[in-house]
Amino acid sequence: MNRLTTIILMLIVINVIMDDISESKVAAGIVCKVCKIICGMQGKKVNICKAPIKCKCKKG
Repeated sequence: MNRLTTIILMLIVINVIMDDISESKVAAGIVCKVCKIICGMQGKKVNICKAPIKCKCKKG
């Protein structure tokens, strides 16, 4: 029972991830987090962030 539940959960997670990757929401989310860190280190805010890595910062 426990093994079956684990397999079902894994299939659901894989399905959700594949849906997100096809819409590239996950990639964009990761890129935006990296952008926030990079811009934050420069004392700026994120202006544009898109996947694949396209990041532009703006002042203040």
